[in-house]
Amino acid sequence: MKTNERGQALIVLICFTLIATTIIASTVLISVATNAASGKSQEGSVAYDVAESGVENALLRLLRDPSYTGETVAIGSGSAVI
Repeated sequence: MKTNERGQALIVLICFTLIATTIIASTVLISVATNAASGKSQEGSVAYDVAESGVENALLRLLRDPSYTGETVAIGSGSAVI
């Protein structure tokens, strides 16, 4: 193998390594961003469920006692202020 051919092989190898590193880094960044967005979506869903449960609780208490003025209710991992 000539010296010139070795230099070409090294350049090809470096280019391939840079391309592979770029692809891997972008895949990792996309995965991290997707994971963060998924966590936020789940938190929003839990907050919505807690709020909906608080509303249902308040309506039930109002039907039973028209003078009901509200309270803070612990629901699962959250709480609803009525």
